[in-house]
Amino acid sequence: MNTPHSLVTIARAELDLLYRTMAITDLERFEEAESKAIFGRSFYRSLGDDLGGIPWWFIACAHMLECDFSFHRHLHNGDPLSRRTVNEPAGRPVAGTPPFEFRASAIDALTMPGKEYQFVQDWSIPHALWLLEGFNGHGYRMYRGINSPYLWAGTGHYTKGKYVSDGKYSDSAVSKQPGCAGLIKLLIAGGEA
Repeated sequence: MNTPHSLVTIARAELDLLYRTMAITDLERFEEAESKAIFGRSFYRSLGDDLGGIPWWFIACAHMLECDFSFHRHLHNGDPLSRRTVNEPAGRPVAGTPPFEFRASAIDALTMPGKEYQFVQDWSIPHALWLLEGFNGHGYRMYRGINSPYLWAGTGHYTKGKYVSDGKYSDSAVSKQPGCAGLIKLLIAGGEA
């Protein structure tokens, strides 16, 4: 998280505005995700509490987008728990022997160098969105000039453009997953936060 403070400040202001003006355009896309997030809430809450208070909905969002809520995949990137990660970040977790338990791998994903969410004190929505965008990478913001589908898919703030694999971008690809911002809004509006 060695991003210049001014960029984080600008991004947070932008993310706050986007969140406040967001309209969910594809509610169906979010319904199953909302159900799965609520189903896993006690696990996510326990994990987050053990790591210094990471909100359960933050972990649920990362789990949704990286693993489609599967507990048989690494939270880092969705690779199978049967071995260390192969995709970015490769070679995780560095400690332990495969096959890994989801919880142990998730702890590594949330506390590894460059993430270290256990030290975050500000869990406001704009800052959480910044961190979730960073969980996947800031490539959309920095290199493509579009709102990240990781956050905004299924809302009026995203139409198309997607990294289809690590480092490979398609202008015409459209994310089919629900974005984190819409899911968070539903969980908070539903009193689940």
